[in-house]
Amino acid sequence: MCKQCSSLKNLKKIKSPYSKDITGLRFGKLIAIEKTNKKGCHTYIWKCKCDCGRLCEKELTYLLNGDVKSCGCNTNSFGEEKIITFLNKNNIPFEKEKILFKQYRFDFFVKK
Repeated sequence: MCKQCSSLKNLKKIKSPYSKDITGLRFGKLIAIEKTNKKGCHTYIWKCKCDCGRLCEKELTYLLNGDVKSCGCNTNSFGEEKIITFLNKNNIPFEKEKILFKQYRFDFFVKK
């Protein structure tokens, strides 16, 4: 049994949140707009609007358990987050994704 299936069974024992209306609720950067007629692996799919302006469709299970927090616009990896935190903590100015001379690409470019 996969992790999502076991968490789904545990949540069903408590209450059945998978049939309730979540219209207008926020999940990270997403706001649930409406339930679609499509069904995912576990539950129905909801149309959501991201803070960046995009519309996307996400399965209710992943919205409720926190696995999905954006449309995909928030794509920093764990390593990138650690680097950003370190640079900000130490007041080191940087630019993200700098391209120099049309051939050198830097994920993080530290300014002098």
